[in-house]
Amino acid sequence: MAIQIEFKPITDAIVRNIKAKDPEEVLFVVGRKKYTAKIVLQHFKKEDDIATEIIKMAIKVNVNNKQTTLSLKDITPEVIEKTAKMFEV
Repeated sequence: MAIQIEFKPITDAIVRNIKAKDPEEVLFVVGRKKYTAKIVLQHFKKEDDIATEIIKMAIKVNVNNKQTTLSLKDITPEVIEKTAKMFEV
């Protein structure tokens, strides 16, 4: 699964942010699984479901709509820009 081209600025910002970290730094934990910077970076290189989910969660922070699902009409260029800025190094 590929990440949508509209989200490229967000993806680039997240990857730059992760590359600036120690590869063994734990970024988050889900259940008992620890996701280090190195592992998360691998998911972004593969553009898999985990990378897509991270992008969706980041976007959701900047969307004013409090619904549980996002639609493309909710994701404006301003939202993409604000989301990318969240990850600036």
